[in-house]
Amino acid sequence: PAPAPEMFTPPTPYPRAYAPNWAYPTNLNMSMEVTQYNPNLFGASGAMTSTIADLAILGQYLKTEPLISAELHQLRESKLWAVNYGMEGPAQFGYGLAQISFGRMLGHNGSVPGGESVCMYDPVTGTVYASICNRQTYSFATFSRIFKRIMEDLVPGSMEQPTTYL
Repeated sequence: PAPAPEMFTPPTPYPRAYAPNWAYPTNLNMSMEVTQYNPNLFGASGAMTSTIADLAILGQYLKTEPLISAELHQLRESKLWAVNYGMEGPAQFGYGLAQISFGRMLGHNGSVPGGESVCMYDPVTGTVYASICNRQTYSFATFSRIFKRIMEDLVPGSMEQPTTYL
């Protein structure tokens, strides 16, 4: 049986998890420890416990052997709607069927109190990027700042704004 929804006992050793302290929404530096939150409280977004190695493997599958039909894969990569983006990086990102594009990178990011993750791949070079952070931030730092800066350095051109959004 799953742990009670109020408390969660992570395996040991484990990192501490932090999230914005919503009691102080105007102070972006205030955070609170949320290590004991049960990630299952957040439904599908928190129901999976994974590792950075698992995310890297997922990225390899997403770029080479989609876990969906060829027709659905083609539709997924061709139907991305433009969403204005006000942080570092391209002025817009693409949003589609369980996928985002940021620059020319494709994949998804995720966040629950206490953690953020990103798994993206570059369809041009085959580069896979995966990251996990034990802190949820107001601006999703693992995606909006860290990912963008690393990819600009590792894969020049990967953050260029696509012109194919719907």
